Amino acid sequence: MKTFQEFVQLAERYYEPDEKLPSGKTPYEKASASSSKQHDRYFSKPNSERSLKDVQKLVKQSERTNQKVRHGADNPNFNLHRDLSGEVEISGYTDDRMRVKHPKSGVTFSISNTGKKTKDGKPVHDIEWYHNKGNTLELDDDERKDIIRSARDVWTNHISHRLPHGSVIRNFPISNYGSNNGEQRYTRAKLYSRVAGFGKRNDRTGYQFAGVGREPSPKQKERGRKRTYPMNSNTATSSVFEEFILLAERYYDPFEKLPSGKTPLEKAAERSETEYKNTKYGRGRQIRQRIQTKRKVLHGADNPTPNRHDHPDLDVSGGRNYIDIRHKDTGIHYNLTKHGETDDGKHVYDVQWKHNRHPSKMTDDERKQVARDAKNMWDTHIQHRLPHGSILKNIPIGNPTPENPNKNTRAKLYQRARFGEVGKFGRQFAEVGREPSTKQRAKGKKRLKPLSGDTEFNYD
Repeated sequence: MKTFQEFVQLAERYYEPDEKLPSGKTPYEKASASSSKQHDRYFSKPNSERSLKDVQKLVKQSERTNQKVRHGADNPNFNLHRDLSGEVEISGYTDDRMRVKHPKSGVTFSISNTGKKTKDGKPVHDIEWYHNKGNTLELDDDERKDIIRSARDVWTNHISHRLPHGSVIRNFPISNYGSNNGEQRYTRAKLYSRVAGFGKRNDRTGYQFAGVGREPSPKQKERGRKRTYPMNSNTATSSVFEEFILLAERYYDPFEKLPSGKTPLEKAAERSETEYKNTKYGRGRQIRQRIQTKRKVLHGADNPTPNRHDHPDLDVSGGRNYIDIRHKDTGIHYNLTKHGETDDGKHVYDVQWKHNRHPSKMTDDERKQVARDAKNMWDTHIQHRLPHGSILKNIPIGNPTPENPNKNTRAKLYQRARFGEVGKFGRQFAEVGREPSTKQRAKGKKRLKPLSGDTEFNYD
């Protein structure tokens, strides 16, 4: 160790103020002794040798002892101390949120307190990062890799040691929607897991979690140890009201008995009364939970109208009898409109989708990519919003070629979503059932039941 500044960084990251150092002294005792030495050395000099620079050093040492050494490695608040290297700009409030901006790379991290806690009482913080390089889709591969490397370096050098000790951090990673392999890729989720020690992403809620421990020593870092450790996203959010809302909205009727013996409506009402009762967020969050109870829990899995709830990746609009959903990144647009009812009282909805690109200006690979995007959007954002017990109708537009005059790519796309075969009038039908559970989806079960295109419905 060469300077007092290095000692301050060690004390702040690895030790409590009253914890014994290898020398037998506590960090605070050692810092105070060093400050006293500098003080005695200064006043032992003749007046002619005393300089303003020496006075400034004494003041800085005193400030660092009080602000940083007393901060300690187990501090439950954000560390907002100025970065001595000058590489990043730090702002925020110690008990609420922190923002770290790296001007050179344009990368910014934002961490905020959600007001939620896990079952064992650990506070939960949301974390996200972004850059100022414009639309990622317009950047080349090298530029994207540079941004990822910059985000990694900012996290490692400037973020991890500033996190509140003993807390839980969560992240909602943005997907690389519509990748070439036809599946949603989550590069950011992998980056958080590899660099920041987050757990696996929860496919249902979209979140991934990590717990914050002590800062590892330099030797531990060399062996790959991180300050954060992966957490199971299911257990970490067991007390989060929003996860219960997702379950109730997708899989249960409002008055259906849960395994606990209560109905979703009873459980939601109880949580909205008690979960935030003794916190500073109590009243406002209690009101928001009651609103969610009315909008989503009362909605239920058997709701006969389209689900119009918001999503950060989508623009959602509509009314009782129709819904328009546009994906912001891909431009894929789905429309669901009520057309009538069958003789047995089932609602019939027309389903259509389109994109914002001209087919004549697209290559074969781009057309295939659009089809993949549409399929992914259906699986992720559309099918769970469909009205329960309704009949879906689609008239797919054909794309004939000289080699294959009956070619209809859209019809095949809908068939993969569990619509039936095209009938003699060019129509496809499907019946909407309950949303399958996570285990059922893993086994390939779909929400829709295919019906023949020649099925006769009287729905005028």
